[in-house]
Amino acid sequence: MTSRRQRRQERAGAQSVQKVSKYKPPFPLSLLSSQATFYVIGLLAIVGSLFFFFGGSLSDDTQDANEDVIDITPEEGGELDPNNPDATATEEPEEIQQFDAQPALSLEEGVDYAAVIETEAGEVTIDLLEDEAPLTVNNFVFLANQGFYDGQTFFRVIPDFLAQAGDPTGLGTGGPGYALNLQAEPAATPAPTASPGAATATATPSSDATPAITATPEGGEDQIDLVEGVVAMAFDNRTGEISGSQFFIVLADSLNLEKDEYVAFGEVLEGLDVFNQLTTRDPQANPNAPAGDEIISIRIVEQ
Repeated sequence: MTSRRQRRQERAGAQSVQKVSKYKPPFPLSLLSSQATFYVIGLLAIVGSLFFFFGGSLSDDTQDANEDVIDITPEEGGELDPNNPDATATEEPEEIQQFDAQPALSLEEGVDYAAVIETEAGEVTIDLLEDEAPLTVNNFVFLANQGFYDGQTFFRVIPDFLAQAGDPTGLGTGGPGYALNLQAEPAATPAPTASPGAATATATPSSDATPAITATPEGGEDQIDLVEGVVAMAFDNRTGEISGSQFFIVLADSLNLEKDEYVAFGEVLEGLDVFNQLTTRDPQANPNAPAGDEIISIRIVEQ
């Protein structure tokens, strides 16, 4: 039988054990003592790690892709805005005037012809030599009046050498669809076609084809020399003929070309310094050079 003292000691021990089992740690340590809380924290840590390593990389890739690719697909029934600087759709190529033959001789006798070339750098006035080169002047006047040169560029400009224009492609390989025939008989004015390479219409002779002045063979030994300010039709090395539209202005003191490799048809009266302000470029040396300075218009003046 236990004594009173022993019973008191046993009760004191039980109370001590009870106090120890009922001990609760303070917040936030109490959260860590919960097994469910531990699992939740662990799960959040795993999800956060996955987002950091994969989510961040995906965001960077998406941003880079958006920087390189611009979605310009119009909504159904919509149209692309050509004035939108973000638009990257290929522009429709401009139509190039082409003709089935050089024009009929239609210069008026006794009229002094001149041409005013308006460029981005200023205006140039050229006296056209209708007496020395009637077929060439007639051809130039026809193309100018048709607006053939408007919007074209001086695609070849070499200081102290020459400035060349008259190619709708800007590469030095284009023309009006024909070469210049310096012994051409009077013919009907050619019909234009919408684009290069298309079938050309056949010119129908008419009574209007009779020239006002008599055409004589031009070029050759009798034409003027190529000195500074002279305007001439260029020679096409590919065809061995005089170009139907490409012309150049001499910027050197003189050029030494064979007489059958050009046809002089004009002289600069005013604005020769304008050609010295044009952008220097040579498509033969650099076909990808930026576009040359534009010909705004060529206006024919009759005096």
